Amino acid sequence: MNELFPVVGGLLAGIVTGWLPRRQTRLVWSIAIGSVVGGVATLASGEYRLSWYFVLIDTAIAIGAALSVSTRASDRRKESQFHCVTHEPPCLEP
Repeated sequence: MNELFPVVGGLLAGIVTGWLPRRQTRLVWSIAIGSVVGGVATLASGEYRLSWYFVLIDTAIAIGAALSVSTRASDRRKESQFHCVTHEPPCLEP
């Protein structure tokens, strides 16, 4: 149950960074936000009392979730732009 916060935080970070235009910007912000989320998760759960290695674990979980969702959100954004440009049925523009 202690791993729920880094996963959810990483997912939210990925949703936010998925709409950034450049891949490098998404990567940097996903890593930065994921690192903060991982650190806060370790402190909030009290795992740091056992070992500070939990910071690495929670940070890796948060960054992995952020990067995977960010990549998928970016792909979805590109797909929707493609459909609107080619005027295929998913686009609602005239």
